[in-house]
Amino acid sequence: MGKKNATVFYVIIFLVAAIGLGMSCALQRNTLVEWWKPAAMCLVPGCLFGVALGRVFVLKSPSGSQPANYLAGVAVAFSLTLGGFYSLNFYKSRPDTAVVVEAMVAKKYTEERTRGGGGRRHHGTREKYTAYCVRIEVDGGWKKDFDVKAGEYVKIRTGRKFNLDVEEGLFGFPVIKDMKLPLNKSKK
Repeated sequence: MGKKNATVFYVIIFLVAAIGLGMSCALQRNTLVEWWKPAAMCLVPGCLFGVALGRVFVLKSPSGSQPANYLAGVAVAFSLTLGGFYSLNFYKSRPDTAVVVEAMVAKKYTEERTRGGGGRRHHGTREKYTAYCVRIEVDGGWKKDFDVKAGEYVKIRTGRKFNLDVEEGLFGFPVIKDMKLPLNKSKK
């Protein structure tokens, strides 16, 4: 395989892995489970699939570095396995198990975060911004943090109760299908 074809192959594989990680991060927000439990469940299948994928990487790689190719294969396979796990758990949830769960706004807080900065060769300015966050508590003892828009943050009051529509996911982890935070009406 030529060097150009190998580069295209690696770019496609790592874009697919990034999509898998992005899906797992996005869907973890709506899954009532700590992040490490699905990660632990996906570790063994991800490693087994990663070893097989690492062999393909060794065959396609111009460098032929076996340890690097196997590690890359495991990382890609784990991210795909985790993304698939969260996707199947959320999108194949069982509607017959739908329940309404009472939740409460436990805490409002802000975080100062940084974005930007460029890449390896470009050193841009890093910009600070404020993230508006809400922590909710569900009856079963679950706590979940969410980022909200600034306009919603102002209207949310701690201690307010609201309902979550929850279904059991394909793998048994509960998923939030609908959440409407209790916003105070603005006075006009």
